[in-house]
Amino acid sequence: MFKTLAFATVFTSVVLAQNTTSSTNPLIPTGISDSCTTFYKNLDTDSTFGTCLKSLNSATTAFSPGGTGTVSKASVSSTLTTLCADTVSGACPESLIRTTLTNFYTSCSPELTGASKNAQVVQFYETLYLLSPMRTSICAKDDSGDYCVFSSQGTAKEQSSDVSLASLMGPLFSSAGALKRRAATAVVPNLQTYHDKNIAFLYYTPSLDAPTLCTACARQVVTAYMNFESNVAYTPGVDNSQILVNQQPLIDAINGKCPAGFLNGAVQAAGGLSGGYLSSSAAVPSVSSGRQTVLALAMGLAAIVSFF
Repeated sequence: MFKTLAFATVFTSVVLAQNTTSSTNPLIPTGISDSCTTFYKNLDTDSTFGTCLKSLNSATTAFSPGGTGTVSKASVSSTLTTLCADTVSGACPESLIRTTLTNFYTSCSPELTGASKNAQVVQFYETLYLLSPMRTSICAKDDSGDYCVFSSQGTAKEQSSDVSLASLMGPLFSSAGALKRRAATAVVPNLQTYHDKNIAFLYYTPSLDAPTLCTACARQVVTAYMNFESNVAYTPGVDNSQILVNQQPLIDAINGKCPAGFLNGAVQAAGGLSGGYLSSSAAVPSVSSGRQTVLALAMGLAAIVSFF
C-alpha cells in the first residue's frame, strides 16, 4: 500500500503550490537571486502550468494530505485510471515539464548548482523533475494488463483490506514547521523516505533477486526515467539527487542478475544512453505498497502546488 500512496504525494504537493498566494506561501524561498524570484512569480501565474497541475491534483484528490477515510484497492485503481488517462497527458505533457525545468535552471542556476545553492530550491526542482517519469512509472502495466504497482512480490501481498488514509500519510511528508513563513504552512514530500524505500522506482532495489528484477515492469520503470533524462538533464547532477542517486546501483544490480542483453532493448528505448544507464525495475511488492505509491505522488504534487 505504501507504494501507490507514495507517488500521489509528489503530484499533490505541486498543485497546492499554485493554490497559495505568493505573498503568504511558505515554500517560496527568501534570499534568492532576482532571476530565481522572478521564475517563481512567473510560474505562479502561468495558466498553462496551472492547468497541468490541476489535472494532476484532480486525478489524485482522493489521496490529498489531510484526507480522511480509508484506502482500498478499488479507490487506488480508480485513481490510476484517471491519472493515466489521455486527458491528463494532454493537460500536462512531458514537453511542458521539460520546458519548465529548463527555465528553472536558467533562472536559478546559482541556487541549484552554484556556491549559493539553496536546499529549498533544490527540493522543489527535484520534486518537479520527478513528476513526469513517476507518472509514467505508476501507469506502467505488466504483460497481463494489470498496473505494475499491484504486482504481488512482497510479504504485504495479503494486505488487501481497506486501511486508514491518515495512518499511511506520516512517513510520506515532512513537517512544514521549518518552512513556516507569516501565517502560512505547506506540505512537502519527505524525500528521505522516498530515498530509503526507493519509491520513485516502485520499490525496486539492488538487493532484490533476479526473478523480481528481470521483469517487464522493471524495465518499464527504469526506461521511464532514462527517457526523461535523455531529454532533460537533472542539472544539479544525478549524484546530488536524493532520489535519482539510487538509480545507478539498481541498474548495476540488474546488469549483474539478468540475462545478457536484458537491458539492451531498454537502453535503446531510452535513447541509447551510455554508461549503463538503462535497466529495469521489477514487480511491486504488494497491493499495500501500491496504495502508498499513489499517496506519495499526491503528496509530491501537494508540495509543489504549495509553492504558489
